[in-house]
Amino acid sequence: MGPMPTLGLKLPLRICVLENAACVEDASGRRTGYVYWDEGRPGGGDRPFTRAEAIEQVRIIAGAWAGALVHSGTLDTGPAPEPGAAAAEPSPEG
Repeated sequence: MGPMPTLGLKLPLRICVLENAACVEDASGRRTGYVYWDEGRPGGGDRPFTRAEAIEQVRIIAGAWAGALVHSGTLDTGPAPEPGAAAAEPSPEG
C-alpha cells in the first residue's frame, strides 16, 4: 500500500460541524471528507451515524490526512502541529 493521498490539503486542518454532517476544512477553506448523520432514524444493521459518531469519524480522517501531510515532505506551512491538533478545533455552528 502506497502513501495516503493528501488531496492538495494545507495545514492546519480543522473539523467543521454542519447541519447534518461534519467535514475536514484546510487552511485555505477547502472542505472534504464529509461524514453525514441522521439521528432521527431507528438503529439497525445499516444504521446511520449519530452526530457524535460522525464527528469522531471526521477526526480520524483529519488526523490521517495531517499525518500524511507532515510525512510527505511537501509542507511549506511551518512546524508540524502537535499530535491531535488537526481535529481539535470544531467550527462554529450556525
